[in-house]
Amino acid sequence: MALLNIKSSLYDPSNRLVSWGERGVQDEKNCCNWQGIRCSNDSFHVISIDLRNIQLENYKFEQEENNKIEQEESLILSKPPNTMLQGTISPSLSNITHLEYLDLGYNDFQESDIPFQFSVLSKLVHLDLSFSNILPSSPNKFTNLSSLRYLDLSCHGYFIGRTSCLQTSTIEWVGGLVNLRVLKLSGISLYEATTSGQESLDEHILYLSNLRVLDLSYCDIVSPTFLNQFHNLSRLSSLKMNQNVILT
Repeated sequence: MALLNIKSSLYDPSNRLVSWGERGVQDEKNCCNWQGIRCSNDSFHVISIDLRNIQLENYKFEQEENNKIEQEESLILSKPPNTMLQGTISPSLSNITHLEYLDLGYNDFQESDIPFQFSVLSKLVHLDLSFSNILPSSPNKFTNLSSLRYLDLSCHGYFIGRTSCLQTSTIEWVGGLVNLRVLKLSGISLYEATTSGQESLDEHILYLSNLRVLDLSYCDIVSPTFLNQFHNLSRLSSLKMNQNVILT
C-alpha cells in the first residue's frame, strides 16, 4: 500500500513504474517483483527502493565529457531524456520502516519538501537524493541516522536544468552521522556555515572518523581554517573541493 501511494504521487513519463501493480490485480500483488524494489530473503520486508534515473545520469556524464573537450561549459549537444519521475515524495515512504537502501537520484521532485524525518527509517544505510530537485525545509531532516553509511545530497548540475539545493547555515547536523563512509554535498552552499565565526566545518566533520569519501565541490567555501585538521580523518581516501574560492 505504501509503494502504491508513492507511485500515485508521481508522474512517470517513461513508465518505469509500470510493474508496480494496482490494487486488486492478482498477478502484480507481489511488490518484491516490482522494478526497483528488493525485499529481504527471510521476512520479505521491502529493504531497498532504487528509482535512480540512470538515463539522465548518463546524459549528465556525456555532457561533462563534451564540455571538457570543447572547453565550453554552456555547450549542450542534445536534449536530456524525458525519464524523470516528477511529483512529490509521499509521506507513505516513512511507513517502509525496514528500508536500508533508498536512491531517488536524478528525478524531479519539483522543489518539494520531505514530509518526514529520515530518522524514522532507523535501518537506512544508503541515502541518495542527488540532483532530484528536492528542497528540504531543514537539514535536520537528516539527523540521528546513526546507521547511515552513504549520503549524497549533491545538486550542482547546470546542464540538467535548475536543481534546488538544501539550504543550511550550519553543518552541525552531520555530526550525528557517525558511521558515514561517503558524504557528498556538492553544490550546497556552505558559505554561511564556514564564515559565521561561530563554528568551523572541521569540528563537526571530524566526528565522522569512518569517512572515506568527502565531496565539497561547488560549496561556496571561502575560509581555509577547517582544512587544518583534516589529517585526523585517517581513513579518508578521496577529497573533492574544486570550484571553491578558498581565501588564505
